[in-house]
Amino acid sequence: MYFILLFNFQAKLAMRYKFWMGFTLRDIIFSILGPTTLGPPIMVLLFPLLVELVLIIIRYIFLVILVSFVVYGCWVLVTYFLYCYLLDNTTLQSLFRLFRGDSRNRVVYYSKKNINLTQ
Repeated sequence: MYFILLFNFQAKLAMRYKFWMGFTLRDIIFSILGPTTLGPPIMVLLFPLLVELVLIIIRYIFLVILVSFVVYGCWVLVTYFLYCYLLDNTTLQSLFRLFRGDSRNRVVYYSKKNINLTQ
């Protein structure tokens, strides 16, 4: 009777949490903890809560990673546009050169020898 109630309760939990808590995970947890005074019914109650806690932690970790990538991307774009505006003052031309793959500097330096441009 005890096992029938245990598996019935586990099936209800599995329907609620949309996954089946397999025998292997439960057996692994029982083998790690060993014989406890809490007993299997408490573990059956605690297992979905622990799984849900781990899923919430994983979800927030991915959310933090996503937000950090977005913030870093915005920071790179803002610093690039500030660099183009302050140093080059031709932001659109710099963007076209960036997408074209041409990273050469367009500033022409003349030495004292070839200052005559009429040749």
